[in-house]
Amino acid sequence: MRERRVIAGRQFEWRPRGKRPKRVELQIMTPKPSPRGDWSCSFRIRGFRIPLVGEGLGVDSLQALHLAMVSGAKELANTTAFRKRELFSWGRRCDTILDLGLPWNEFALQSTIQMIFWRRDLPPDLLRSVERSLRESDRVGLASDEPSRTSRFARIGTRSRGTRARNTSRRT
Repeated sequence: MRERRVIAGRQFEWRPRGKRPKRVELQIMTPKPSPRGDWSCSFRIRGFRIPLVGEGLGVDSLQALHLAMVSGAKELANTTAFRKRELFSWGRRCDTILDLGLPWNEFALQSTIQMIFWRRDLPPDLLRSVERSLRESDRVGLASDEPSRTSRFARIGTRSRGTRARNTSRRT
């Protein structure tokens, strides 16, 4: 099978403690029709000891491309380099999943948040940073695909203040 062409990528720097920095790159391939009738868009992450690969499946090429970026971001967030806070983007440490600068959807974000909050060995300042980023993303509408829905992320790890977003959209 012929390998698909890389159409987009993002470079990161992995700075393992006591070792020299290494370049890590998320590469997104060209979406293509799948034999099942939907679309597929694969990605790969190079630069770690073992390359990571995956794909996004969608009803069309745009959705497959978006889901490949979301899946790539989730794979990066699950790496040891990310959890140890050794991954950098544009010279800045990636303390939270939002620091990767990649798209997220609500379900990928929620599962990653659950993974982070169930870990007991993470530094408390990292957890506070994640909470702060989530509150900020919720305020500007990044935490949900549908801005009219009430966000569940404001309540994770913190006490709820009883405020809820109002649904101002009308359904026809």
